[in-house]
Amino acid sequence: GEAAHGRGLPTETCPAVPWWSCSAQDTLELINLDAEGYLSKGCGIAFGNVREQPVEAILAAYDARRHPIIGRLLERGPLALAEEAQTMGYVIKPDYADRCHLCQEARSVLRSRYPQVLAPAQHYLA
Repeated sequence: GEAAHGRGLPTETCPAVPWWSCSAQDTLELINLDAEGYLSKGCGIAFGNVREQPVEAILAAYDARRHPIIGRLLERGPLALAEEAQTMGYVIKPDYADRCHLCQEARSVLRSRYPQVLAPAQHYLA
Protein backbone atom coordinates (compact mmCIF):
# COMPACT_ATOMS: atom_id res chain seq x y z
CA GLY A 1 0.00 0.00 0.00
CA GLU A 2 0.89 3.66 0.07
CA ALA A 3 2.28 3.50 3.61
CA ALA A 4 5.00 1.13 2.44
CA HIS A 5 6.00 3.11 -0.66
CA GLY A 6 9.68 3.84 -0.89
CA ARG A 7 10.68 2.07 2.33
CA GLY A 8 12.37 -0.78 0.50
CA LEU A 9 12.99 -4.36 1.45
CA PRO A 10 13.95 -4.79 5.13
CA THR A 11 17.18 -6.70 5.60
CA GLU A 12 17.84 -6.30 9.33
CA THR A 13 17.78 -9.18 11.82
CA CYS A 14 15.47 -9.49 14.83
CA PRO A 15 17.53 -9.97 18.01
CA ALA A 16 14.76 -8.57 20.22
CA VAL A 17 11.00 -8.85 20.34
CA PRO A 18 9.80 -5.56 18.80
CA TRP A 19 7.16 -4.60 21.36
CA TRP A 20 9.17 -5.51 24.50
CA SER A 21 12.21 -3.27 24.48
CA CYS A 22 14.44 -5.50 26.61
CA SER A 23 13.29 -8.99 25.66
CA ALA A 24 15.89 -10.80 23.59
CA GLN A 25 14.64 -13.59 21.32
CA ASP A 26 17.18 -16.03 22.76
CA THR A 27 16.12 -15.70 26.42
CA LEU A 28 13.09 -16.97 28.30
CA GLU A 29 12.30 -13.49 29.65
CA LEU A 30 8.81 -12.18 28.96
CA ILE A 31 7.15 -15.20 27.42
CA ASN A 32 3.46 -15.42 26.64
CA LEU A 33 1.08 -18.29 27.38
CA ASP A 34 -2.09 -17.99 25.28
CA ALA A 35 -5.53 -19.53 25.78
CA GLU A 36 -4.73 -22.42 23.43
CA GLY A 37 -1.67 -23.38 25.48
CA TYR A 38 1.04 -22.02 23.17
CA LEU A 39 4.19 -20.56 24.69
CA SER A 40 5.73 -17.79 22.61
CA LYS A 41 7.44 -14.44 22.63
CA GLY A 42 4.23 -13.17 21.02
CA CYS A 43 3.69 -12.50 17.31
CA GLY A 44 2.32 -15.95 16.48
CA ILE A 45 5.66 -17.78 16.69
CA ALA A 46 5.26 -20.57 19.24
CA PHE A 47 7.94 -22.78 20.74
CA GLY A 48 5.74 -25.27 22.54
CA ASN A 49 2.26 -26.06 23.82
CA VAL A 50 1.60 -26.83 27.49
CA ARG A 51 -1.31 -29.07 26.50
CA GLU A 52 1.14 -31.35 24.69
CA GLN A 53 4.25 -31.18 26.91
CA PRO A 54 5.01 -30.09 30.49
CA VAL A 55 6.00 -26.43 30.66
CA GLU A 56 9.30 -27.36 32.35
CA ALA A 57 10.23 -29.57 29.39
CA ILE A 58 9.38 -26.85 26.87
CA LEU A 59 11.42 -24.23 28.72
CA ALA A 60 14.38 -26.58 29.22
CA ALA A 61 14.43 -27.37 25.49
CA TYR A 62 14.13 -23.76 24.27
CA ASP A 63 16.99 -22.92 21.93
CA ALA A 64 16.18 -19.86 19.85
CA ARG A 65 18.93 -20.50 17.32
CA ARG A 66 17.61 -24.00 16.55
CA HIS A 67 13.97 -22.89 16.27
CA PRO A 68 12.93 -23.06 12.57
CA ILE A 69 11.55 -19.50 12.57
CA ILE A 70 13.21 -17.61 15.45
CA GLY A 71 16.62 -18.97 14.47
CA ARG A 72 16.34 -17.47 11.02
CA LEU A 73 15.01 -14.17 12.38
CA LEU A 74 18.12 -13.97 14.58
CA GLU A 75 20.50 -14.98 11.82
CA ARG A 76 19.11 -13.23 8.73
CA GLY A 77 15.82 -11.56 9.64
CA PRO A 78 12.42 -11.77 7.93
CA LEU A 79 14.03 -11.77 4.49
CA ALA A 80 15.15 -15.37 5.15
CA LEU A 81 11.53 -16.34 5.81
CA ALA A 82 10.37 -14.47 2.72
CA GLU A 83 12.92 -16.34 0.60
CA GLU A 84 11.60 -19.68 1.86
CA ALA A 85 8.01 -18.49 1.27
CA GLN A 86 9.08 -17.59 -2.28
CA THR A 87 9.65 -21.31 -2.93
CA MET A 88 5.96 -21.76 -2.06
CA GLY A 89 4.72 -19.06 -4.45
CA TYR A 90 5.14 -15.89 -2.38
CA VAL A 91 6.27 -12.86 -4.37
CA ILE A 92 8.71 -10.59 -2.54
CA LYS A 93 7.67 -6.98 -3.11
CA PRO A 94 10.07 -4.05 -3.48
CA ASP A 95 8.54 -2.18 -0.50
CA TYR A 96 7.28 -3.04 3.00
CA ALA A 97 6.18 -0.81 5.86
CA ASP A 98 8.81 -2.43 8.10
CA ARG A 99 10.42 -5.77 8.90
CA CYS A 100 7.33 -6.88 10.89
CA HIS A 101 5.19 -6.40 7.77
CA LEU A 102 7.54 -8.59 5.71
CA CYS A 103 7.69 -11.20 8.50
CA GLN A 104 3.92 -11.40 8.88
CA GLU A 105 3.37 -11.90 5.15
CA ALA A 106 6.10 -14.54 4.89
CA ARG A 107 4.87 -16.42 7.98
CA SER A 108 1.32 -16.46 6.66
CA VAL A 109 2.59 -18.37 3.62
CA LEU A 110 4.85 -20.64 5.69
CA ARG A 111 2.09 -21.72 8.10
CA SER A 112 1.28 -24.83 6.11
CA ARG A 113 4.91 -25.95 6.47
CA TYR A 114 5.24 -25.08 10.20
CA PRO A 115 1.75 -25.45 11.71
CA GLN A 116 2.95 -26.29 15.25
CA VAL A 117 5.28 -23.29 15.33
CA LEU A 118 3.32 -20.61 13.47
CA ALA A 119 0.49 -20.61 15.96
CA PRO A 120 -2.08 -19.89 17.27
CA ALA A 121 -4.17 -19.86 14.11
CA GLN A 122 -6.10 -16.68 14.96
CA HIS A 123 -2.88 -14.71 14.65
CA TYR A 124 -2.95 -15.47 10.92
CA LEU A 125 -6.60 -14.88 9.99
CA ALA A 126 -6.91 -12.49 7.07
